[in-house]
Amino acid sequence: GGSGKSMILLDLALSLTTQHPWMNLTKVRGGPYRVLYLDEENPNKLARLRLRQFLRAMEVDEEALRTLPLRYFSEKGIKLDNPRYLDLLRREMDSFRPHWLCLDSLVRFHSKDENSNTAMSSFFTDILKPLIIEFDCGILALHHLNKPSIDASAQAGHRLRGASDIFNMVDGY
Repeated sequence: GGSGKSMILLDLALSLTTQHPWMNLTKVRGGPYRVLYLDEENPNKLARLRLRQFLRAMEVDEEALRTLPLRYFSEKGIKLDNPRYLDLLRREMDSFRPHWLCLDSLVRFHSKDENSNTAMSSFFTDILKPLIIEFDCGILALHHLNKPSIDASAQAGHRLRGASDIFNMVDGY
């Protein structure tokens, strides 16, 4: 926590929708892209403040925000392993047809044991993969790292919290 993951993903989402260079460095090719951003990590008030600050820095005014191909939801209590929420998400995706679905943070979108390879594999293959296929979109999901330790590998993938299957699903589909 506090490493800036949400800020980086929000900047990427806005770059995808506005074609503004990501982190003021890298031009986004193609686009603008439709982005559906689900934020279960940050309080709504903070999320809206950050959104306005980023847009101001990108010189996008509040009025233009209404026309951006971005739908941003925060603090909705969404659990994608709950059929009710998954159905609501499918309906939103069907009407908006996003190119990208952003999940901030992965742990907040399921009630499975994140230390279980079986549970996490099931979450990816039974829930996320069908969304990717059905809506022909990509999913950007933030995830937390374990606390640093002397014994831990220097590779970031080995520092991901929870089951190793979480790392195995990167670029999995």
